[in-house]
Amino acid sequence: MPVPTGPGVVGRVLHCVTLPVHIASPDGLSWSSDCQLAVATKKGVYVFQIVPDARKLGQKVNFVKTFVENDTEVNPWQMESVVPEELLSQLPREVRNSVIMDRVMAPHMVGGENIFRQASKVGWTPEVDSGDGNCLLITLTVDHRLRFYKQDGRQWNTEVEVSQVLLDYLKSKPVEDLHVKTPNQSENEATVKNLKSRCYSLATKCWCWKGEGEFFTGQLSGHVVYWEWARNAVVKNIFKTELEEISCVHWDKVDNLDILFVAGLDGRVLALRVGRNFSVLGWVWDDLDRLPVNKIKIIKDESKYQIVMAKANFCISMKIKVNKSKIEVGKPQNLNTGLTRIVGMEMYQDRMMLSNQKSNIKLWDMKKSSSVIELDVAREHYFCYGVAGSNNQSIFACLENISSFNDHLIMREPGRLVLWTLETQENLRSKMLEGLFGPDLMEAYRLLLTANKTEFDPNTELSTDPVKCKLDWWHHSILLARASQTSQHLVQLRRVVEHCEVVLRSQAAKVVLTSPQGLYDIPAKQASAHFVSSFSSISSLARLGTSTLASMTQTPWTCRICGSLARDQPSHVSHVTCTAGHAWPRCVTTQQPVMVTCPAKCSWCKGVAVKTMARACCLCQGPLLQS
Repeated sequence: MPVPTGPGVVGRVLHCVTLPVHIASPDGLSWSSDCQLAVATKKGVYVFQIVPDARKLGQKVNFVKTFVENDTEVNPWQMESVVPEELLSQLPREVRNSVIMDRVMAPHMVGGENIFRQASKVGWTPEVDSGDGNCLLITLTVDHRLRFYKQDGRQWNTEVEVSQVLLDYLKSKPVEDLHVKTPNQSENEATVKNLKSRCYSLATKCWCWKGEGEFFTGQLSGHVVYWEWARNAVVKNIFKTELEEISCVHWDKVDNLDILFVAGLDGRVLALRVGRNFSVLGWVWDDLDRLPVNKIKIIKDESKYQIVMAKANFCISMKIKVNKSKIEVGKPQNLNTGLTRIVGMEMYQDRMMLSNQKSNIKLWDMKKSSSVIELDVAREHYFCYGVAGSNNQSIFACLENISSFNDHLIMREPGRLVLWTLETQENLRSKMLEGLFGPDLMEAYRLLLTANKTEFDPNTELSTDPVKCKLDWWHHSILLARASQTSQHLVQLRRVVEHCEVVLRSQAAKVVLTSPQGLYDIPAKQASAHFVSSFSSISSLARLGTSTLASMTQTPWTCRICGSLARDQPSHVSHVTCTAGHAWPRCVTTQQPVMVTCPAKCSWCKGVAVKTMARACCLCQGPLLQS
């Protein structure tokens, strides 16, 4: 639980990252489910991937940073819906000027400026079911181009051009019949209106996900596009709402029904039921107050549902219920967060975390009470552009930009990213004992353990429970990295780390030994059986290893360098040593000596693996990447 200090809550700052470019978008901050953080700037999108490493001694979040540059030119397919020059020259002056000044209809008309090709909104897909299992990066540019990116090493390559797929779909529809020549409208003006209809239907403003295989996009034309996603984006359905322009869409289940909430730039919010076709359930908010909703959350409390909306600088909470084919809303509760718009809204425990551009971060109980989150960092000269929590909410990110009044020549770093937490070391330990292991949680635990200067407990009990051993291995590996060679507990620390490693490697070896025939080869099973029979203190595992060895024809291992056999008595659980003294690291899955030149490597603890079906390291649960 957070630590209360009077009316407020204290957050602990973990790291402040300075950014050499300005921040311009209030929707440019997003965490993925695999703990990658996307930050949209004027020059491109930064991606910070948290990499837990027990050997790091610094008091900073350890991450790998990559960058996605903005486009410099308009793509050819974006020019297919623009008004041709010969047609433009024949239009009346007022119509021609309106076309030229409309960024949606004329993406090529703003001479040489790249501001329209920078990302206005970033996000992530659910984890992709592929070899790497990573999420794809989603970017939406100022000129309404939606794309999915896939990481390849340190590069991000376009995986799916969602806007181009939508354009191909719209081109197959008879939009020419929407507007025709009339006594009050020339043929050229009708053609321009048809092109405008296509351009605004193509312009994406927002998106949301329905599970892992479907998503929705909201268009500037007021349309909602229903997509199917399975490595390719396919349009399933399109529905025209009563809204002129859509500002936000959010899908959730209410009373076991698929409900899509659609917010417009005029301030209204519509509820649609999603099925084979869309059906209108009614207005959630029907007041034309011109305060657009930019974030929506649905909170379920037993059988009751509550909708929370970020509406300009107000946060509004209402109870909702679907009665037959109509949605019913209760009396609204609201909180005025300040003078500027809400840029961050996260559900934290049973309260809503709200961030305004100039006010303090608040926790609201969605009724009457709210409290301020206090951070030990000066924020009065900064504008906030987003607050987002990681997958386990162990690390929160606050994206800020220096305000124009204070931006002078001395300020060389106009933007910054503040990483902080509301957790304590004890809370994180309890979560890991429940089986929650994620890079954000493990890295926050490392930083708090180091900051608190936690010492080794000589009364530590050695456990054989795999979950307890994962935590103990991480905890004591951090302590071991900090320990000096003269530490009085150095030998005990190494003994605890080695014990935990034996238990975790034995569990990985058990998976190999009990796997179906043909999944692992004979050397892998032989190495796993040798390991558990030599190191495991669990009698059932030792018997499994002995019986496996007795049932197969054993081929003795030989060193690749000198051809010598392995030593009779294993010297260490992490490597195999031949009689000549050559040491080879053990595979973190099959326990074989790794002698190949390009093994798979854990990106967190740097353990190696060979000929394995596993995607995660058995020690730290980090991803295994093929060299």
